[in-house]
Parts: sequence; C-alpha cells; structure tokens
Amino acid sequence: MLPFGFASFLAFGLVLVLVGANQAHMARDLDLSLAQSGLLTSVLSLGLGVGVVGAGPLFDRLPRKPLFAGSMLLAAAALCSVQREMGFERWLAHLALTGLGIGAYDTLLNAAVVQRFEERSARPMSLLHAAATLGAVAGPPLFALLARGGHWIHSFQVVGLAHLALGLVALGLVFPAPDRHDPESVPRRGGLVAALLPFALVAFAYVGVEAALTVFAVPYAEHLGASAVRGQLGISAFWLGLLVGRVGVLGLGRPLDARMLALSGVAGAGVLAAGTVLGAPVEGTLLLAGVALG
Repeated sequence: MLPFGFASFLAFGLVLVLVGANQAHMARDLDLSLAQSGLLTSVLSLGLGVGVVGAGPLFDRLPRKPLFAGSMLLAAAALCSVQREMGFERWLAHLALTGLGIGAYDTLLNAAVVQRFEERSARPMSLLHAAATLGAVAGPPLFALLARGGHWIHSFQVVGLAHLALGLVALGLVFPAPDRHDPESVPRRGGLVAALLPFALVAFAYVGVEAALTVFAVPYAEHLGASAVRGQLGISAFWLGLLVGRVGVLGLGRPLDARMLALSGVAGAGVLAAGTVLGAPVEGTLLLAGVALG
C-alpha cells in the first residue's frame, strides 16, 4: 500500500503545478488573461475540495478498490483527453474533473493509511505527503523539458498517463474492507465544528496562498524582467521550501502552539512583502516563503 500511495501522491503533486508551470504557454496559445489563469487553478482547487469532502462518506460505505481505481481513472481521462484547440470553457471542465479525481484519491489514501496503521500512522502519512511535495518540486523542470521536446500540452497528457497506470495497478491491489459502525455508537461532539473552525480558516488561507503563488510565479518573474523559466524554477523553489519547512517542524521534537503558527504565517507574509518591495529574485523569495509557510 505505501509504495502505491507514494507514487500516487507524486502524481498528485505533479497535478498541483500543471497550470502554474505551463501558465506562459497557456496564456499565449489560449489568449488567457491573468484572471483566467487564476480561474483555471481555482476550478482545479474547487474540484479537489469536492473530491476530498465527498470521498470520506464513500470510504466508509463502498468497496475501496473501485473507488481508488475510479478516482484515478477519472483524473486520467480528464488529463489525457485535453486537446490543443480546446476553448476556455472546456479547459475549466477538464480541470474540474481532474481536481475531483485527485481529491477523491487523496482522501481515500489518507483514510486507508490511518485505518491500517492507526496510532502509528503519523510517519507513513508524512511520507505520503512528502511525495506530493516532491512531485510539485519536480514538475516544472519536467514540464519545461516536455515543452522543449514537443508541445506544452504533452505535460498534461503524460501526467494523465501516469494516473492511468496507477488506476490499473489499483485494480490488482488488496484494500482494507470498510468498517461497519453503528451510527448510534459514535459519540456526538457538538463542539467539534466550532473547535476546528479556526484551523479551517488557517487552512483556507494557506491553500489560497499556495495556489496563488504557484499559478502567478511565472507572470511575476516576467514582470521582473526575468524569463518564464525563472518563474518555473520559482515554483520548484517554493515547493522545496514547503518540504524543508514541514520536515524542519517534524524535526523540532517538541509540541507546537498557536504562537508558532502565528509566527510562521507572519514570517511568510513578511518574506513575500519584502521580496516584492525590493524586487528580489523570484526563486529566493518563494523559497524563503515556502520554508515559513511549510
């Protein structure tokens, strides 16, 4: 399960940077404004969110193998079927379906790991999510290579083929059976939503910043007079910083409190503000911002 999960989260990370790494090509060939580029990423994130939320109840009620394979194959179909002459509305539909697929298998894998490892799930979960970050780091240079060797749309299709292969592999795996819980036996926690709300707001802001920095890194680099390649490297630097920050927090070996959370957020905002005011290189700004936010 863990090797399959690691490969799946690598593919997940590649999807997260697909639009951002290809933004310059897409804006030129599809005549996209910055607002439209942002909307493409927003639709991908929206689909991802629906998949994440919707897969949870299904995980407890339906056989896991068709859920895993189906979510992988949905993402594969949406990515492999993109075409050069597609209009903006079709791009929105394809990215929404892609997000739905990757969001579903994200939740399914997280839940399967927790069910299998229970109280020992922290380390395997960290491994899986590190794979997603590694995929996002490797994505921009890989997509640049594919664009130089052919056309930028090939990056979408290659990532789709990776999901197709993973979906076929999933058909041959054994997944844990759903737990059968009596709903009346589950304790009701009336204050749970209220307790989680502040964390939900922080997560909302974090994901928004993460998505925005990824999709606008290339046009920001071009605004500074640098090349689109520098912007792509900035995306990789940002996700590398996220990985360094996450691993660094795990290595502290002590409990974290709200002060650390607030300090990290303020530091990330400060780095971004200083970098834009000073016109610092996009790679350095995004790397340091990634460390703080990670």
